[in-house]
Amino acid sequence: MHLRELRNIKFYNLIVTSDDTAWEVDKYEMDKSRFLEYTNPDIRAKYIHLNDKALEDISKFPCLFLYELDRKNYGYIGYITKIKERTKKIGFKFEKITSIPIDDVIKLAFELDIDSNSKYITELNRTHWAIKEVNLLQELEEYNNDLVPASPKIKVFISYSWGSIETREKVQNLVEQLESDDIDVIYDKKSLHLGNDITFFMEKLSNDPTIKKF
Repeated sequence: MHLRELRNIKFYNLIVTSDDTAWEVDKYEMDKSRFLEYTNPDIRAKYIHLNDKALEDISKFPCLFLYELDRKNYGYIGYITKIKERTKKIGFKFEKITSIPIDDVIKLAFELDIDSNSKYITELNRTHWAIKEVNLLQELEEYNNDLVPASPKIKVFISYSWGSIETREKVQNLVEQLESDDIDVIYDKKSLHLGNDITFFMEKLSNDPTIKKF
């Protein structure tokens, strides 16, 4: 999943554990009895029955993977890659994007809708899985832009026939649309200059893993 996609999502999974090694691997299991604690009743009603649509939605939400307070001074921002429901547990695999200091999470308790009071953060003292109606990455970036890695700009290469004016006009329209979506477009008219070796140009593009080819 691309960071660009996660930035547009208005919900996130808050998953807290007392297991000191849970987020140092790539899979975890949560008791179903702890699922949707500290969650708005409307959200709970929507996701308490884990049908295929609910599982699909939940797997698209960005995640805060945290340890209970006083266990470790950091957690992780990431996302779920695979999720399964069983009789008593929900199991999932996950990817981590970056670590986050627990002190920053505590400072952002209100913004992240984490249950707290003036003395301590109650929600972070209990193993559970909550779903919050908050744009996680937006809130983190507004607090500190360095907390979330910048999204690498998508690059695409368009290969086409020069056969007709109509084709070239269609390509130009496509290029303008992609560039308006902040996508870096590589194609001959813009990227191949007078005197360039076209064979070398094409080989370089074909071997560049960062370029999506159409």
